[in-house]
Amino acid sequence: MPCSDTALRVTVTVWLVVMSALDLRRRELPHRGTTIPLLVLGVAAVASATSALTGLEVEPLVGSRRDDCALGLAFLSVLLSDHWLALVPAAAGLAVTFAGGSGQGQAAVTGWLVSLGLAKAGIVGEGDAKVVMVLLALCPDPSLAVCLLITAGLTGLVVLLRRARRATLVVLAETLRAGLKGRFPVRAGERAVAVIPLTPVLAVGALAYLWPLWSLLH
Repeated sequence: MPCSDTALRVTVTVWLVVMSALDLRRRELPHRGTTIPLLVLGVAAVASATSALTGLEVEPLVGSRRDDCALGLAFLSVLLSDHWLALVPAAAGLAVTFAGGSGQGQAAVTGWLVSLGLAKAGIVGEGDAKVVMVLLALCPDPSLAVCLLITAGLTGLVVLLRRARRATLVVLAETLRAGLKGRFPVRAGERAVAVIPLTPVLAVGALAYLWPLWSLLH
């Protein structure tokens, strides 16, 4: 059961609070708070997926060896994200998880790849994408993904309404049209990606899932 350990939920909560505070104060996230946890979880997924070959006793990270294999492929895609070859493990990971993986694995792998794509397109910061990846690896639940989407989407809409006002629909239409043609926001460093600090927004959705919603669902 995702995040059934209270100690894990408390740890994730503290981590989110710290990352949110740093994002609000500095408008950037430290690598030691995002990259290192992501690397640890990625290596854990690979170790679990290859445990039958190595003979090591490794507990599944996401739910099953197949799920961990798919997540390991997604992790490889992250490592290769500066090259077009990243598409190969990404496609393989999706094929593995949707060919027989669990809903938990599908949520984690899809969330990782969507976050990676948004970061590379310049729509979200790379640190924010890593926050989502860490959350979905520790708590691979479609409900968590929905909470993150709702909070990020509603906040983005409110910000857009305040900035564009009556031209909101026009801006949305132009953005969609440009995205379909492969034209994305120009990256000018981590600070230029988002109008507002995104990690605190993601933290609201994650904390809503981790505590009141988790209690209702389980």
